[in-house]
Amino acid sequence: MTRTLLVILVPLLVGCGNDGNQAANGLTAELAKQSLCDVQVPPGVMIPPPKDEPIEVIGLDEIAIGVWRCNLKQRTFHATAEHPASFHHKFNAVSGVFERSPDGKWVAKVTRSQSGG
Repeated sequence: MTRTLLVILVPLLVGCGNDGNQAANGLTAELAKQSLCDVQVPPGVMIPPPKDEPIEVIGLDEIAIGVWRCNLKQRTFHATAEHPASFHHKFNAVSGVFERSPDGKWVAKVTRSQSGG
């Protein structure tokens, strides 16, 4: 009787700047993080930037960077933050899409935002 062992290697998205971890549309975890660091969150919405946060894999095409969640395949993101001690900004949320600018750079564009008590 002969036994065959089949090993399947699946690249994981860990850390920053790994070109092997790229969605079919060209948006990598590192490019998403850079775009989110530059995103223009509307005034009055208190969401921390992902600047010093590590990139974590939460699904096949999904990553988390601090409070930010991204779907690389769908090119979408959202983030929520709660500030219980704040009078006006207890709950904050943003969501949006990643798009390519005319020069080919990935940018994060907020399409919805919310802040309130």
